[in-house]
Parts: sequence; C-alpha cells; structure tokens
Amino acid sequence: MADPDGGVTQKRCWNCRSRKVACDRAVPACLNCQRRGQDCLGYGIKLSWPRANDEKRATRGDKHHVLPILPGNAVFINASNQDIEVWNSSLQTRGDAPKEPLAMTFSLDPFLDTHKYSALSQIISTSCEDMSDLYNLLIRMSLTSEAPPAVATRHAIAALSYQHLERRQEALAHHGKALSALQVSIDSLSQLMPRTDSVQAFQAMAASMLLNIYESLNFDASSLSWAIFFCGVKKIANLVHRPHTTYEGDPALILDWVFYHDTFYKFSIRHWPNKEDQQVQLAAQEKIISKAVFSPMRQIILKSSGCSLEMLDIICHVIDAVRDRDDPSHLSAEHLGIIRTLQLRLDRVKQVLQNQKPPAHPWEQRADLYRLAAYIYLERMALCRPRGDPKVASLIDQAMSLLSTLGICERPWPVFVIALEARTDEERRSIVDLLGTASDLKPLGSIPLLKRMIHAAWVQQDLGLGGDGGLDPLPVYNAVISGNRVPPAFT
Repeated sequence: MADPDGGVTQKRCWNCRSRKVACDRAVPACLNCQRRGQDCLGYGIKLSWPRANDEKRATRGDKHHVLPILPGNAVFINASNQDIEVWNSSLQTRGDAPKEPLAMTFSLDPFLDTHKYSALSQIISTSCEDMSDLYNLLIRMSLTSEAPPAVATRHAIAALSYQHLERRQEALAHHGKALSALQVSIDSLSQLMPRTDSVQAFQAMAASMLLNIYESLNFDASSLSWAIFFCGVKKIANLVHRPHTTYEGDPALILDWVFYHDTFYKFSIRHWPNKEDQQVQLAAQEKIISKAVFSPMRQIILKSSGCSLEMLDIICHVIDAVRDRDDPSHLSAEHLGIIRTLQLRLDRVKQVLQNQKPPAHPWEQRADLYRLAAYIYLERMALCRPRGDPKVASLIDQAMSLLSTLGICERPWPVFVIALEARTDEERRSIVDLLGTASDLKPLGSIPLLKRMIHAAWVQQDLGLGGDGGLDPLPVYNAVISGNRVPPAFT
C-alpha cells in the first residue's frame, strides 16, 4: 500500500510483482522501474486484472489502473477505470482531494475519510506484517458490479467501519442492507445450482464472513449470532467447492480465510458451555480446503494463516481428539489409536515457504509454533499427560525457546496454548513482552482479547483450578473461554 506522505511501503509495486522480482518499495516510484525506464504502477489497489484479449474484465482494453490509498473522502462505486484516472489526474494537478466524492450513493469504508489506511485491514487480517492482500481483494470484489453479492460486500465493509468508529446508527443501517442483499444472493445462488456463478458465490461468502466478524464485535449480539453467519458461509462454499480440487488465486484466498476461521471456531466451540445445536453442527461439519488432499501445496506456509493447510487440518483432528473426562470413549483403545495417529502426523508434517531455500526463514519458525502448540494441546488435553511429563516438558521448552527467539507472534491460538503452560515469572514475563510487541504492531483485532484471556487463565491456575500444578488444564480452558460474551475466534 502506498504511503502518500512518502517513504517506503510494505508491498512490492505492480511491475515488480508481475516480473516476480524483489522491489525496493520506494515511494512514489521504485528504483527498479526507474532503472528500466518504466512507469512505476505503484502499490495501491489494482481494480482490474485483464488478461490478453479479455474485454469483460476492463473497460480500457489491455490496461489496468492502480488506485492509491489517499486521505480524503473520494469513494468510487460502479466507476470505470477512465473515471478514476481522470479523478486521479485532477488530484495530482490541484494537489488536493475533490470536495465531493464521485459516488454519493454509498460510502465505502468511511474510516478512510479521516485516516490514510483502513482499520478493517487490521481487523480482518491475521498478520501484522501483511495486512492488505485480503482487504484489497474484498474492496475489489465489492466494486465489481451492482449484483446483490457485491452490494452485500460493500455494505458489510461499511457496517464494520462504522462499528469501529462507534457510529451505531450508520453501522446498523449498513448491516441491515448487507443482510437483505446477502439473503437475495443466497436465494438466487441456490436456485442456479448446479450452474452457480462462482464469482458471485465467492462475493457472497466474503459478505457473510464480514457480517460474521461484525457479530463477533457486536456487544448486543447473542452468542449464537456468529455461528449463524458462519453456517451461511459454509452453505455458500458448499455450492461451489468441488472436492479433490486445487484452487489458486482469489478463490483460494477466500477459501483459506474461511478454513482458518473454521478451524479455530471449532476450538472455541469445543470449550464453550451449553452449546447450541447449531454450534455443535458447525463444529462437526467437514472442513472445506482449497487444496486437494494429496496436493504438495498443502505443505506450503500461507502468510494469511501463518502455517500450512496441512497443519490446520491436523489441528482440526487434534481438537476432535479431546474428550470429556467422563466420556466412556476417553482413553479407550480406539481413542488411543486416534491420538497415536495424530502424534505421527505431527512428527512428520512439513511446512515450507514456496520457493524458499535454506537457511530456515522466520515464517517457517512461526509455522512450527502451530505444530508445537498442537502437540502440547494433544498431549495435555487429549492424552491427559501432566506438565512434568518428560515429553510434555520438552515440547513446552521448545515452544518457549522459539517464542523467545522470534520475539513476536501475533497468531492468537499457538500463543494461547503455549502461554497457558507458562508457570514461572520469567516465562510469563516473556509472554507479556511478546504480547505487548504484537499489540503495538497490530493494535486492532484479537490481541487485546488474547491478553485478557491469558491473564485470566494464569489467575485460575494460581488459584489451583485444574489440580496441583495444573494436572488437567481442561477446566482452565473451559473457564477462560466461557468467560467471553461470544465464543472467541482465535484468528
């Protein structure tokens, strides 16, 4: 995303992206483009990706236009590339923003009226290092047409923005419009089966996901609200997802976003008391993964989730392996067989960066935190091994050492599991420092809630919940997670 005040951006320019080369990220034009004598295409949101001879995807032949994220209140709805280019040219000529936006019918992401960047990019993102890819995709999807799925996405974005700005009436108004458009979308998509327009289906999935996040932040919502919307997401996804198929590009980004949330909603529901039937059904539903089961791409670390799809799939099965202590199947021969299979998968799982050569990259170390956290959770929660067990102690030491080496991890779930095993003042201080660094870099999103839950868990442990030395951590997990208004997302 380009910085209007100059300096360096976190993204490569679009020329360097297309050439798949490193970019110095200089603003307003990168040095690579200057040396090659090219016009730098900038770092903003690309509103069109036309292929050769593809006139359906752009109004101006084989060109595209990049929209910088600038301060001001200009909003483009159903505007052509030429309209935007004319506006941008006039902006550069006059040196200020127009007094009125080109489109008055809808205010897309009102947070940009007074800020350079949107708060939504932090709220919906899972990483403090790369917060724009998913946000940029959602903006593009919302601007493609006036079809109900695109309209639903636009209003859902606005609802979240107004909610963050504490402008309740505007948020509720856009929330209602998004709901209405989404309902029309779902009805029409269901009627079109099996000829469903996949583009509109993915737009509807995006809108439903945004509304799901809205409900998780809405203090007037019930604990079931987010589950209702997420069930809607899964219903839409099942209309278009083809099993044993490997997706790439924008569809994969949306499916991976859904799978990431689905995995950790399952975790929250596992420890949520008085579960509603819809929550239980949601947790039990088959997970939708963007890569075929034997695809080597399942081993690639996704920056959107911080680990591989294979690792997320293992975590889903690990959560299923945790049984209530009074369950007749707990630690039965069949249950122990399931646990042994998961131990083998955790021992053998590979997580690699695409096209990355040795030495190990920090992304690979962060991904390994998921593996260590899943292993600790499996041993402690499913197998009921005490913290002092040699294997458990070794896993905890490895995880604490890795966290100390990294110095930061903004991924809520592995930090939560590892933090609940911190007992000494030194270990807890290390966790507190890590959370403070993550909160500074990503002040919005789930980090503040994560900090509260971890501190609450330490209080419960110090009071003796779970037995001497935390022999069984299940009561602590249940107590901390159930202390929230809605099941926490851990995303």
